[in-house]
Amino acid sequence: MGFFTAYIVLSILGLFSHYFYVYKGKRAENRAWVSYYGMIVVGLTLIFGILMYLDVLSFILDILNKIPWIQADPFQNGADYMWNSFRLIGINPNVVPEPQLHYIAALLFLTYTPTYLFAKMVSQGFFGRYIHEGGYVWGFLPRKEGEDNI
Repeated sequence: MGFFTAYIVLSILGLFSHYFYVYKGKRAENRAWVSYYGMIVVGLTLIFGILMYLDVLSFILDILNKIPWIQADPFQNGADYMWNSFRLIGINPNVVPEPQLHYIAALLFLTYTPTYLFAKMVSQGFFGRYIHEGGYVWGFLPRKEGEDNI
């Protein structure tokens, strides 16, 4: 996952966190489940991103460079992959990793947690924060049997 694909993945997993909490029965069993889920999701994404940026996981690049449309312009190192990860789907922004981009990369890594928390807060509003709240999802759910037709 590159920088921008990591934001997409973190946002989607943040939105699903409260869905699992409310609708899959985790609320009554373990109230700290959402915290553990968040720490695991953000931690694994952050560790993978940092190790990839520092070129520790360079064996993944050898596998990715065998994809036919990547062979014309292969990934040089982990930083090149992190900045140009959209090459995997055919979009080539062609960002050249310069030493000045290391500072921006550090800021992007630091914003992984706020991105996840923002998506989690949106999810709380959508699915309801407390047991007695239905959230905004009630407008999309089918009506229950015996409800008044108003």
